[in-house]
Amino acid sequence: MKKNVKADNFSKVTDVILTANYIDINGNTKSCNKKTIKTQVEWNGTAEIENTTQLSKYIPYNVGEEYGVIFQSLISNKVKDNSMPVKEQITTVEVPLINEAKPEEVKVTVK
Repeated sequence: MKKNVKADNFSKVTDVILTANYIDINGNTKSCNKKTIKTQVEWNGTAEIENTTQLSKYIPYNVGEEYGVIFQSLISNKVKDNSMPVKEQITTVEVPLINEAKPEEVKVTVK
């Protein structure tokens, strides 16, 4: 189950309310007043991203005088150990040379 967490939840002030009953040696119960304590937890850390690249298609073709290769890779990213939320991530991919030539066209699809 994926759940989005709002960024302000990582430095939020929280009220903790303490109440108690005191029982003395004679078995009499005495109520203690409520006490409110304000706490603020700060989350600090850096999320480590794991990237994997897998060649999924390599199809050479020849149509008349035109020839080429259809090349497809699957690139996956995830946060290691789901340690911290990530608001934005930039992935840079170096396109491989095929027979010492750069591709004429590159298409990127995000899922």
